[in-house]
Amino acid sequence: MFNLGLGEIVVIAAVALVFVRPEEIPAVARKLGMIWATARMNWDGMMRGFNENRKRDDE
Repeated sequence: MFNLGLGEIVVIAAVALVFVRPEEIPAVARKLGMIWATARMNWDGMMRGFNENRKRDDE
């Protein structure tokens, strides 16, 4: 979806370590995972709706 490569992920992780204390990393990772999953479900639902409308319009 965002086309992030390994280099970009490493840079993001390094910057995050500067702002997040080591004991908070697991909680932050869980929260980011939940946000990512919610965003992905919303994106997939939106794309599914667009595709259904397009198929209906084509008929």
